[in-house]
Amino acid sequence: MSEAGAASSVNPWRALWLHPGRAVEAALARDRRRTTLVLAAVSALLAVLGDAGESLHLFALGPSVAVALIVLFVALAGAVFGVVGLYATGWIVDFVARALGGRGGAAGVRAALAWGSIPLLISSLVGLAASLGAVREREASWLIALSGAVALICILWGVVLQTSMLARAFVSLLVGAVGAVFVLALAVRTFAFQPFDMPSGSMAPTLQRGDYVFVSKSAYGYSRFSLPLAPHWFEGRVFAREPKRGDIVVFANPKDGSAWVKRIVGLPGETIQMKGGRLLINGEMVERRRVEPGFRTANLRGAIVEAPTYDEALPGGATHRIIQTDDDRGHFDDTIAQEKPPGAYFVLGDNRDNSIDSRVPPKLGGFGFVPVENIVGRVGMIYYSFDVDPPLGRPAPRLERIGLVVD
Repeated sequence: MSEAGAASSVNPWRALWLHPGRAVEAALARDRRRTTLVLAAVSALLAVLGDAGESLHLFALGPSVAVALIVLFVALAGAVFGVVGLYATGWIVDFVARALGGRGGAAGVRAALAWGSIPLLISSLVGLAASLGAVREREASWLIALSGAVALICILWGVVLQTSMLARAFVSLLVGAVGAVFVLALAVRTFAFQPFDMPSGSMAPTLQRGDYVFVSKSAYGYSRFSLPLAPHWFEGRVFAREPKRGDIVVFANPKDGSAWVKRIVGLPGETIQMKGGRLLINGEMVERRRVEPGFRTANLRGAIVEAPTYDEALPGGATHRIIQTDDDRGHFDDTIAQEKPPGAYFVLGDNRDNSIDSRVPPKLGGFGFVPVENIVGRVGMIYYSFDVDPPLGRPAPRLERIGLVVD
């Protein structure tokens, strides 16, 4: 027997309770329209009458022409609303399903919604009957309790039934939706924004431990370090744009490829030097201004100190805040002048005495200059932040930092 023949041999009224997954196929095989529309009209009619319970109470207490006309109008409006709503829902769900790779058709959606509403229809009938009975018999608490139990069972079964029917009619809808979401998320992460968390305090006070940021991967174009699974022979950048001095960037460490975050202070071809904690670019000392109070943080010895804090104004107008936990006497506060090769950048951490950056050559455990190809993207915004060392010992969100634009 064919699948269509097997479906037509199943009674949809019995399948509704014993084999809910087959009820839609059985309903479509026997009757594609008439019963479905009647069920939709009756279900909507009862739902509307249930909302107009006061009219029913008045009608039960004392029938009148006015009340009868009101009830009749409500019934007709509910029936029309049910049929129109069923068709509109069928078209919308079918359109979405087809767009996401689903199947089933608008008729299948209508059948699932209409036949799946039969337990809800029974629940509404029981509720209305109990309501009318309670009006006529003032002491009918047992009737209300019994009808409530029956209605609850029918409502729960109706939810299970409609879910089962829609899942059967659109077996690939969920797969299509999940696939679409996965592809969209992968595309966003690959070409637009990538989340990154701050594992250390090397960029404090601008970025702190516990900050989660979005990195714009399109800011400078794409290289093999910013595109997942890019082949090793892929060199250079496509849609390339030059990073600006002062940008905070995520880059692949030239030594091991791990992701690091620092601020660009030196452009290709410039000479960079640190002298007494002060930054010199092409022999010119960068201006800085002391800011009070200082920033409380841990120094290299683990002690909590109020680090001297400065606003440093880089050439070109970019100003950012830095801290010096050892007050211009850190390990790398004095360096020799270094001229960067073409296509490479000099990066520093804003926490100058607690940062491994371009001041540290590879032979001392650093990475030196950062080739432009290694830059993954520009840090844009803090989308979440929590205090990793809270006073009460439990991590807590730092609401004042969430949504900050990083510069």
